[in-house]
Amino acid sequence: MYLYSRMRNGSRYWYIRKKERINGKPIVVLNKYIGTDEQLIERLLGGELKLLESLEIQSYSFGTIGAIMTADKELGFTSTVTEVTGSWSTALA
Repeated sequence: MYLYSRMRNGSRYWYIRKKERINGKPIVVLNKYIGTDEQLIERLLGGELKLLESLEIQSYSFGTIGAIMTADKELGFTSTVTEVTGSWSTALA
């Protein structure tokens, strides 16, 4: 799920949106309107729910892919393979 915004007549409108792959294609399965910029700020900062006071946030690392990309950058693996083979696409394989 993620926040999605649309501009209409100079105003931004916010939605909560979720996509899933159905038959191999990304399809929007949830599109819930949550308000304008002002309404969203009010809900987050001071509304009845006081959402930010009860919000729990977790952060995740890039994991294995990020580690491999960092190692490649530090060791220069892709550039070495490109030099030896003469082909950038071979280095990516």
